[in-house]
Amino acid sequence: MAERTAELLQVNHRLQQELDERKGIQASLQISQARFAGILEIASDAIISVDVNQRISLFNQGAEKIFGYTAADVLGQPLDRLIPTRSIAAHRQYVNQFGQSMGSARRMGDRSEIFGRRKDGSEFPAEASISRLTLGNETIFTAILRDITERKQIDRMKNEFVSVVSHELRTPLTSIHGSLGMLASGLLNPDSEQGRRLLQIATDSTDRLVRLINDILDIERIESGKVKMEKDVCQVDELLSEAVNVVQPLANKAGVFLAVDSLSRQVWADPDRIVQTLTNLLSNAIKFSPRGNTVWLTAQPQADRIQFTVKDHGRGIPADKLDSIFERFQQVDSSDSRHHEGTGLGLAICRSIVQQHEGEIWVESTVGKGSTFSFTVPMATTSVE
Repeated sequence: MAERTAELLQVNHRLQQELDERKGIQASLQISQARFAGILEIASDAIISVDVNQRISLFNQGAEKIFGYTAADVLGQPLDRLIPTRSIAAHRQYVNQFGQSMGSARRMGDRSEIFGRRKDGSEFPAEASISRLTLGNETIFTAILRDITERKQIDRMKNEFVSVVSHELRTPLTSIHGSLGMLASGLLNPDSEQGRRLLQIATDSTDRLVRLINDILDIERIESGKVKMEKDVCQVDELLSEAVNVVQPLANKAGVFLAVDSLSRQVWADPDRIVQTLTNLLSNAIKFSPRGNTVWLTAQPQADRIQFTVKDHGRGIPADKLDSIFERFQQVDSSDSRHHEGTGLGLAICRSIVQQHEGEIWVESTVGKGSTFSFTVPMATTSVE
């Protein structure tokens, strides 16, 4: 009996050890599952699972953020509500074909872009992959989807930047090369009328290149914070007067009159940068104003700020351009850079300078009636003797 009891105690001890081990494994599995569920839930990408009937069974927080629905809104609902109407049939066919294939995972959109549809009806480009999991008689499809709207915008801006800069560089370089080539060939006398005209073309093209390069460097330095704004207490009337003196020759050449409504107040600003902003706005207004018209420059107090305004009666800006006119290399018309020798960076530089002064800049315009550009700068809190 003693031996049998000892054997039973040993067996019981081993069983208890196995039970404890299984409990430990089960607890570890539960912790692992909880961690996995937590990671799945907070992932920034949309993770969506559907059954064979393409009804949603999993919708994580990333999906809620991207699509605008809550999980309660879509669980058990057809996947169709997350897909643009034009793509529903093609998407259903794709999932069915994938379900019959041998692979367990596949990237979607290899042949064409895919789009998602948000709760508000708006669409967005997406990058997605799909996987299949079979558990017994049940098949689950899981898609991991990422909104690439921002990436597309960056790619578009990069392509536009490269296209515009290459054009802006190539055009004056071609003129310089052609003009100097003709003179260097000896076929034309540099002192002749035609020779002097070619030299002038080369000079003007060189000036254009210098402006472009300076503007590119200027905006990069300002936006990167490498240019420190040397702020001081400035007299508003002096800033207006200096800006007018800079653009007066351009106004005289264009036959445009300048009207100034000055103000005896002070602002806290970098005087050189504010004058640069005013001259950019005035130059644009003069360039696009018909001969004989007037451009107005005014300054008015607005609470704790001074609002500077440049108004013209030029051709105006279309409504669809008002939101983008302050972006880099944006032109109202693609021919503007050629006809008016602009780099497309002036307004972007103005915006950067104003933002560095914690101000705002905006435009109001009507096609055929003119444009009004305004920006604000903080008033000075101290007075100057």
